[in-house]
Amino acid sequence: MTQVEYLQKMVPLVQKYVKQYGYHQTAVAAVLGQSILESGWGKSSLAYKYNNYFGMKCGGCWKGKSVNMKTMEEYTVGTLTSIRDNFRAYDTIEEGVEGYFKFIGYSRYISLKTTTTTRQYIETIKRCGYATSSRYVNSVMNVISNYGLERYNNFDYIKETSKPIEQPKPVQPVTSKYFENSGYNGPSIVDALKSINVDSRTPYRRKIAIANNIVDYKGTAAQNIKMLNLFKQGKLIKP
Repeated sequence: MTQVEYLQKMVPLVQKYVKQYGYHQTAVAAVLGQSILESGWGKSSLAYKYNNYFGMKCGGCWKGKSVNMKTMEEYTVGTLTSIRDNFRAYDTIEEGVEGYFKFIGYSRYISLKTTTTTRQYIETIKRCGYATSSRYVNSVMNVISNYGLERYNNFDYIKETSKPIEQPKPVQPVTSKYFENSGYNGPSIVDALKSINVDSRTPYRRKIAIANNIVDYKGTAAQNIKMLNLFKQGKLIKP
């Protein structure tokens, strides 16, 4: 399924159930962003084989079909743990999309009903425990921004423009010269770099040290602490 085909299928379904289940229209972009991030544009096996586009686990209340699969969880900030778990399985794409809205109908997600912006929706669902990734909000918002998904918050977008959904054109973000501060607050520069999926091995840290005027880097405690403090301040320069 191409990105265009994915949006052609998903946009009408997400708009339909946002309306039907009583969420603010700005939830459309949020839900689309989640589905794209979780399913890799529908290419994950959980999505294309089992119509679960949102990475929903079974939990104790699920009585339907399921599949046991590997997944990664970030129970401790900056540390990924590989586990196996049971995920919900659906017969059709539409059942999978409506399944998401039934899933967030549990009481733990009740505060989603009061959100009125796309970002507020993502921040709320993360806070309610939907995902363990410390970067989940930024990751979903980047997808939404890069592919212009907020246009679909307008339920009449396609009708008003009289155009079919076009190939999404990713917006190239302005690359910062600094490493992103992931919110990591631990004692290790190695774990801090891992928290943003950056090479944490000594040769690369040596390059980082040079870029940040840390002379003759040998990985000493003092050098690593200086690097870590710059990272936490959002001032660690990329090599």
